[in-house]
Amino acid sequence: MTDGSGGRQPSRTHYSKTVVDAAGATQGAVFGDIPDGIWYDSLLARDTGFFIEVLGRFHRDLEPFDDVQIIADAVDGYNPMHDLAHAFGTALNAMHGDEHPLLCSAAIPHVAGKVELDLHLDAAAKARKQAAVENYLPLAEEARRILEQDPKSLENEYLISQNFDWNASWTPAWERIGRDRVAKGLYETCITYAENVQPVAQALIREGRKSTGVA
Repeated sequence: MTDGSGGRQPSRTHYSKTVVDAAGATQGAVFGDIPDGIWYDSLLARDTGFFIEVLGRFHRDLEPFDDVQIIADAVDGYNPMHDLAHAFGTALNAMHGDEHPLLCSAAIPHVAGKVELDLHLDAAAKARKQAAVENYLPLAEEARRILEQDPKSLENEYLISQNFDWNASWTPAWERIGRDRVAKGLYETCITYAENVQPVAQALIREGRKSTGVA
């Protein structure tokens, strides 16, 4: 959804496009055209209208298809937009009648959830994956940390399901990091789960259920 700029760096959408094209996939209606800064500002403002409008773009993109499997980011506490992507996925799945379970891809190892699909990559697939990782230069350091945590992460692809409670209290890792940076004077303010992400996620899920007549 985002352009990966983090609000301060150049967009990395062209790297994502290269990966998508190489996989023979198609870019969706919301593919890095909205800079990170706009997403973050909208979260800080709790601008639910902005997020519901984006949800509508996703939904219109999928309307021509009868059989849709939604795969979203997992709620992993690593990044607020990863977590919010799960809420988008939940809402879209509801709009499509929950015909298939929502599947999730986690950005980091050891994320809570039930493994629904475990693909062991053969040598050729592993080589393609490694090349894609190495060529995605802005994520080189992130990839290095993930491989340190889970050296076998190049060998497998997992899709999980989660039963995340959007009404419960939670303090994700990204919020603790944000608060620490505010305390050090690096940021003026930070996004929090309870004040920013949770209400937007709840609004998205309500909107998804509303479209099917479910309260």
